[in-house]
Order: sequence, then C-alpha cells, then structure tokens
Amino acid sequence: MAACVRAIQQQNGSLVLELDPAANDLTTCQYVVQSGVEVVGNPLALSAEDGAVASGLIVSCWVAAYATRSVIATFRGSSKDE
Repeated sequence: MAACVRAIQQQNGSLVLELDPAANDLTTCQYVVQSGVEVVGNPLALSAEDGAVASGLIVSCWVAAYATRSVIATFRGSSKDE
C-alpha cells in the first residue's frame, strides 16, 4: 500500500520526509512512497547492480549486431561508393 509523505524543511536547509496520515487521496500528495510489496512486483524497479547488468546486455546485443552486419557486408563485398 502506498503512503502519502510530505517534506518538511529543516533550519539547515535539508528536507525531512514525514508520513501524512490525514491524506486519503494520493493524487494530492506531495510525495508518494510505495510499500515493499509494490516495489517487489514492479519489473522496472532495479537495483544499481541489476541496472548495470541490463545495460551491459543491451550494449552487448548492439555490438553483436554491428559485428554481424560488418561481417555480412564484408562477404558481400559492398562498398560505400556504390
């Protein structure tokens, strides 16, 4: 279950988040914090390590596709002058 949170500015300029139990409508909240159950079920909620692995896989796919295209172009004997 999501919770409504409001930011309270401290004297040193930093912000402290505080739960707002009076808020019933999440669309009027300043910030909305998801519970652990909602985050675990979300396929886009990645840790930094998971994000690095996913980006590495994407880059690897692009490199493999570029290499494959280069090899095919070499075998066909195509040139940019044509």
